[in-house]
Amino acid sequence: MRLADLPSSVLHGAAEAPLRLHGRDGFEVIHAEQITLLRAIDKVVEVYTHRGYAGATHGSVLRLVGRFEHCDWVLLSRAAAAKRPAILRVDYGRASDGTRTYAARVAGVVNPVPISRRHWSVVRRQLGGGA
Repeated sequence: MRLADLPSSVLHGAAEAPLRLHGRDGFEVIHAEQITLLRAIDKVVEVYTHRGYAGATHGSVLRLVGRFEHCDWVLLSRAAAAKRPAILRVDYGRASDGTRTYAARVAGVVNPVPISRRHWSVVRRQLGGGA
């Protein structure tokens, strides 16, 4: 095969380097297409896929969202970002003071992920809920 026969995506580096995560059984390599949720907890970012928790990496949620900006991210709070297709539904509730609370059900994550009040209007628009 000649260099000219290769697809342009290979030549121009369209495929970014995968994440190398500290997982339960050592290191694990995850590609951006597999990620459903990024969540910051205790100065690390937990990474989830459709199969569940994949591992953790150092850095920030916003840095990883910027690194994989071609993915369709929805910022749920300062500490959590999910891919739009991975959000299965939004649960509504009431806090003890009577204010409404929101939480996203994300594929591969057992517990609902809280959506901050600050981000709710943007999340609603991104999910097609109007202004």
